[in-house]
Amino acid sequence: REDKLDGLSIEARDEVIAAARDLERKLEQDPLSLYFPHEKGRIFHGFTTRVKMASGGTQSGKTTMTQADNLIQALSEADLPSHLRPYKKFQPPFLCRIMGPSFGVLQNVIYQKLQELVPPHTLAGGRWSAAFDKQTQTLHFANGSKFFFLTYEMDLSKMGGFSGDRVSYDEEPPLGHRNEGRFRVMARGGDEVFAQTPVEGLTWSFDGLWTPNTAEEFQGQ
Repeated sequence: REDKLDGLSIEARDEVIAAARDLERKLEQDPLSLYFPHEKGRIFHGFTTRVKMASGGTQSGKTTMTQADNLIQALSEADLPSHLRPYKKFQPPFLCRIMGPSFGVLQNVIYQKLQELVPPHTLAGGRWSAAFDKQTQTLHFANGSKFFFLTYEMDLSKMGGFSGDRVSYDEEPPLGHRNEGRFRVMARGGDEVFAQTPVEGLTWSFDGLWTPNTAEEFQGQ
């Protein structure tokens, strides 16, 4: 709001307005360049283990961290800002299955977060509406990377036929879905990424991921 600039000199006012407009353009054209992870986020992005987890309460930023990490892997290095390039583990075409509890979560949380972060020019067709196939629930990138979206409501029989670099889980999946997902990344030497709020207490993820694994196998926060 320009009324907040009252009291500034004309020169200072013009500088502030120009900076704000430049920021708006950058947010529209390359929003990922404005993503600067906090300390825990930098630790999370820096892990190169086969399984990693962003665990925290509601509004803790875990979905932002995981979807930003998925985008870092999907984009070509030239399309990444310099401060995010050290976190790149995979090269395109990066194939990632992204899963959530329901279609509502995909639509209202994950799709929205990805649209907030992804630079439009990196998408096939230069915009979300052209890159996203509603029939197959697949997001296509200009460099050949793809995000495939499924929910935990889907039967396990529908999870076959995919071999990719990553399975990304938003909130803890049922054990059967996780077991199926881990096999989907074996052929390509891929990984699994979890973002979850531990609302169910000590579930299979504590017993199956945290307890038996060393730092070499699993890192989380």
